[in-house]
Amino acid sequence: MVSAYVLVMTIPGMAFEVVKKAKKVKGVKEVVTVTGPVDVIIKVSAEDLKMLGDLIVSGVQGIEGVRSTVTCLIA
Repeated sequence: MVSAYVLVMTIPGMAFEVVKKAKKVKGVKEVVTVTGPVDVIIKVSAEDLKMLGDLIVSGVQGIEGVRSTVTCLIA
């Protein structure tokens, strides 16, 4: 099992909508809004790195309102 934090920058005004949609994505374990240069932090888990990458690209980056992401693997 591999896990990561995905730091999400949203389109202005879309953070709460991104949170609602992210909570419905399989593999998403936790979603929080934060202040600062990042708007939302999403904790995700998958069986392996390939599945994690697929989850992030299709499940997180595909959410309407997501402008950009930075993925931080959990050691």
